[in-house]
Amino acid sequence: MTDMILINPKSKALGIFDFLVAKSIPLGLGYIAAYLLEKGYTVKIIDEEVGRLERETISALTDNENQLFGISSMTPTISRAYELADLIKSVFPKSTIVFGGIHPTVMPEEVLSRASVDLVVSGEAEPIIEEIVVNHHNGKGFKDILSCSYNDNGKIVHNPRAPLIDINSLPDVPYSLFDSTIYDMGFVISSRGCPYNCVFCSQRAINGNQYRYRSCDKVINEIKNLIKHYAPSNIVFFDDIFTINKKRIHELCDKMIENDLHKKSEYTMVTRADCLDDTILQRLRSTNFTGLAIGVETASEEIMRMIDKKETVKDMIDGIELAHKYNFKVDTVYIFGLPGETRQDRVDTLNMAMSLNVSKARFNNATPYPGTRLFDMAQEENNLKIIGDWENFHPTGALTSSNSFEWPIPYYPKGTTKEELIMDVIQANMLYYLQPKRMWGLLKASFNRKGTKWLVLPPRWWMNIHYIKGVFLVIGLNLKRFMWLIKWKFQGKLLTQFKETN
Repeated sequence: MTDMILINPKSKALGIFDFLVAKSIPLGLGYIAAYLLEKGYTVKIIDEEVGRLERETISALTDNENQLFGISSMTPTISRAYELADLIKSVFPKSTIVFGGIHPTVMPEEVLSRASVDLVVSGEAEPIIEEIVVNHHNGKGFKDILSCSYNDNGKIVHNPRAPLIDINSLPDVPYSLFDSTIYDMGFVISSRGCPYNCVFCSQRAINGNQYRYRSCDKVINEIKNLIKHYAPSNIVFFDDIFTINKKRIHELCDKMIENDLHKKSEYTMVTRADCLDDTILQRLRSTNFTGLAIGVETASEEIMRMIDKKETVKDMIDGIELAHKYNFKVDTVYIFGLPGETRQDRVDTLNMAMSLNVSKARFNNATPYPGTRLFDMAQEENNLKIIGDWENFHPTGALTSSNSFEWPIPYYPKGTTKEELIMDVIQANMLYYLQPKRMWGLLKASFNRKGTKWLVLPPRWWMNIHYIKGVFLVIGLNLKRFMWLIKWKFQGKLLTQFKETN
């Protein structure tokens, strides 16, 4: 009998581009599983990113009619999470279904309004889930467990939040639970949290503004195990801001070199431009860090202040140029459609992206997730569009939708139409890669599966009819969009005149 079945629901928003995103381990559920396994409980992880659940597969998961299920969800996946909860209850009416993750944390009343949901866990879940498993075994209920919300005879009760955990007390992710022939195993997390308050980020709902990091010895041990068993050619540190504590980075690099880990893999990190300097980049480069990802967001200093990022556009440019000085491959992300943004701001942002000449650039549509100040701003403007169970809340929705101009974009700023914003998102992504050297770089990256691992072809894709079909669908859609670019050029609607940049 399995003590708990953990489920990661799948978002539909990536559409035909879904197969081009590397299948990464659901690390959040991995840590919960690790915690339960260390306490002697049995766990299954079901990840819909590698296989959709249907009634038949749910029926085969367990023969325990009182099974305990845990579903982790963000806003882009909450619609599917609700579908799964309803389906599970129809198959196992006596089961107990627990929801956790960012969306249930910020919207517990909404989640508990669903008859199929029994319990919501807010914030970090590892020790809370253990208490739930124990009480479920003993038939004690959940009324005394911290961080839990539940429906008590029609009244929703919210227990006090538990304090944040010591992340060094957590065991390593049990990578052996995941099929390495399906997943890209090259992901680790060496810290939790972020001390900043960007208006578009909902991560604070879990960690507040506290930043905590794992001991270097624990991180080294996890990397050694990854390399020993799976030999990933590139390992991504999926921290919110990897280089915020430079003393700790130097210590980690020292230990990586002591253990010859710099000779066994390349490494990529996610960070901020203002957390980079010559010393730290030299140190990382000597440890075989070859790539980094930065959220640049905009070329407008005014919008940068509005989103409260505590960085300037100059910080972004300086940080990226410094990274190039040490031969880092740089991936960047931009947001179109932030409050107060004009079309000229989008022109300036695309021009800046072209001049920075980074390895990858992605232009997303602004998505005001619940629990963020951007959500409040959109509500105050009376310009927030929520379709169904948040089905249109995805930052790449305008780009990945096959019927782009029918995509119900959740927000667009005053002075911009929905169609204009979608058009600008599409053409910015396309115009950026129209230079031969960038197209060649994107093609190489799609084959070698290095960097931050979006837009990569699956291994042996040419042997899979589903992937072959996907490739032709993506090519067809982009040819259609290229014809749009030609039309927009003659109509004078292009964001910028395409030109070679160095």
